Order: sequence, then structure tokens, then C-alpha cells
Amino acid sequence: MKNKTRLICVSALFIALVAVVTMLVRVPISYTNGYKNLGDATIFLSGVFFHPLLGFFISGVGSMIADFALGYAHYAWATLIIKGIEGLIVAAWYQLVLKKKGDHYWPFLVGSIIAGLWMCLGYFLVNWLYYADFYTALSGVLGNLIQAGIGVAVGSLLYFTLKPFFEHYRKQTS
Repeated sequence: MKNKTRLICVSALFIALVAVVTMLVRVPISYTNGYKNLGDATIFLSGVFFHPLLGFFISGVGSMIADFALGYAHYAWATLIIKGIEGLIVAAWYQLVLKKKGDHYWPFLVGSIIAGLWMCLGYFLVNWLYYADFYTALSGVLGNLIQAGIGVAVGSLLYFTLKPFFEHYRKQTS
């Protein structure tokens, strides 16, 4: 019971963290009617803490809340799916490689890069669907690559800063 309560509380905190960080620093993009943000860093970090399905839920719901709160409701459904899968990828990759001994940063880094590339592909497909124009959809890819790269960099810095907390949390929940 104690671990379930802790898991629910930490999950709720991470949903809020994803939403707040996504809303905190954002750059509106006019040509796709979307925005760039730092939420990917917290999505990548959620992969360190949670099971892949919970990573999907936390990443998707937290990002979708930010879309609704910022007035980008037209992207909310896509964000739930794209960011959810992004969180699932990081968590699944991290847990797959975590079974091996050694430094856990590399699984975090590789999983984050793969997830960031998925995010770029996902929003490319959604923009192609919305605007029915390949070139308009393609115009958003560079910005999404930059967003993913910054998310990996910030997530990496936070990973090293929070590494003692991760180890303590893993011991408490296992």
C-alpha cells in the first residue's frame, strides 16, 4: 500500500512537472500554429522513474494539459499520442538496457535520442495531416529536431544532478 501511494503521488507530480516545464519556456511557431518548449527534458527523465506504460501516461497527459492550458487544443489529441509514445520509448529502452550492470547514463541518452526522433516524425505526420502539404509539414522538422536536442541536453544535465535521487527512489520502490 505504501509503495502504491508513493507511486501515485510521484506520478501526479511528474504529470504536473511535465505540464509546467512545457508551459514555462515556450516559443510560438506561426507556420505550424504550434510552439517549441522544454517539456521533452522532463519526459526523458520520466523514463528513468517509471514503467513504460506509466511513462506513456505521464508524458502524454502532462503535455496534453499544457496544450489545453496554452490554447493549442487543436494539437492536444496528437500530443497525447506523440508525447505519450515518446515517454514510453525512453522508459522501455532504459528498462531494457538497465538489466545490464554499468553506467545508466548511456541508456538514458540513447533512449532520449530515439524518443526525440520519434517526436519529430510524429509531429511531421500530424502537420502533414492538418495542412495536407508535405512542405509545410517538413518546415516544422528542423524546429522539432532543435527542441529534441535541447531536451536531451537539459535532460542530461538534470539526470546527473538528480542521479542520487534516482538511485534512492529505485531502492525505495523495488
